[in-house]
Amino acid sequence: MGDEEARTVAMNPERYQIILIAPASLAASSAVAVAGVIGLVGWSFTICCA
Repeated sequence: MGDEEARTVAMNPERYQIILIAPASLAASSAVAVAGVIGLVGWSFTICCA
């Protein structure tokens, strides 16, 4: 559904985009942050113990 079609059925597409994109961005950035820390610890451990 396009923005114009959404407006014709009394929806505010900008509002729904923000509501959906903000949590998705937060989830993605959290996953990358956790994976980065785990990767750094794993890499450091292999360098130290090699």
